[in-house]
Amino acid sequence: MVKPHQRPLNSLSAIPCPPSQRREALLYLAAAHDSALQSSLSSALKTMSNAPEEAWEGLWVSYTAGRLSGAIWVQCLPRQMAQLWLPLPSVAAEHTHALLRAAYQWVTTQNMRLCHLTLSSQATETEALLSEHGMQRLVCLEHLTGSSHRRLAMNETRPLSLQPFAALTQTEQLALWPPWDTIRWIAVLCVTYSQRTSY
Repeated sequence: MVKPHQRPLNSLSAIPCPPSQRREALLYLAAAHDSALQSSLSSALKTMSNAPEEAWEGLWVSYTAGRLSGAIWVQCLPRQMAQLWLPLPSVAAEHTHALLRAAYQWVTTQNMRLCHLTLSSQATETEALLSEHGMQRLVCLEHLTGSSHRRLAMNETRPLSLQPFAALTQTEQLALWPPWDTIRWIAVLCVTYSQRTSY
């Protein structure tokens, strides 16, 4: 495993977030200001609404002259898994390094099996930064996302089901493409990064 980014002992450090600054700290996460990630972050925070204080131990912050300057969150998931929420890109580099070091060390002490996040294929600088701190590419994902003006009714007589696209006839495949004025499909290539702590 790649060693985490090394800095002198007297360099900037990160600390667990005090409960009184939790709300402010969450605003220092990149996902809080990224429209593509806000929904996912909101869902993650909803799962924390009744969580005990210990569940927030993965939220770390850094300070400049006593003022909060950056944050990172290791969201604990079931089965010793976790998701990493990165600091804002505008956070100073030394704070970002300190936060990533703290997250790396905390994940290690918690005996997490896997800590992951998903990056777009354009996030080359973030990819290099994560690699420097010991995370490694796990898999490349190609998927489609779409938006529709029609909501699925949960009480429809025909339930929603999954079927391999290749198993459909050509007519059935073409019938899946609705008019472009009602739905837009976008192909997205994503890179999932992970920090394995045990094998």
